[in-house]
Amino acid sequence: MSELDLSAPEALTLAQAADVAEIAVLNKQFHLDIPDFRWDTEAWIAEEIDQGRYYVLRDAKGVAAALCLHVLTEQSVGGVEAIAVRADLRGSGLGKILVNHAQRLAQGLSLEALVVESFCAYGLEVFYTKCGFVRDDELQQFRGHDYYRFEMKF
Repeated sequence: MSELDLSAPEALTLAQAADVAEIAVLNKQFHLDIPDFRWDTEAWIAEEIDQGRYYVLRDAKGVAAALCLHVLTEQSVGGVEAIAVRADLRGSGLGKILVNHAQRLAQGLSLEALVVESFCAYGLEVFYTKCGFVRDDELQQFRGHDYYRFEMKF
């Protein structure tokens, strides 16, 4: 496989059933010991792929990064449900590329905003604000773990 331009919008494609295991490995990087933590389970990932909600960036080694995006049409909002970049590529800008793709998809659907909720333990506040999100002031909780909600309005 030749080297791909991962920054090109067309490089991001819908995930396939064959991608489940690789995405699970990516998502295990952000696993937290929380009851009902589902985002790194193969069953949850497979369901999201079946629903057409998962996108991947590939390179010569396989899945380089993945994004799960929910469209909440009744609220006119797109929701980033999961985002992960392979460990050897962190800091390369792929996370920003995934966010930009989510933004393009949401705007293409005439949604009013894109939201993401991120556990404080991840330390991603700077990343999301650099991507153009604004953090809600109120700290949220899921099963005793703090998280922030970030929103990008269009």
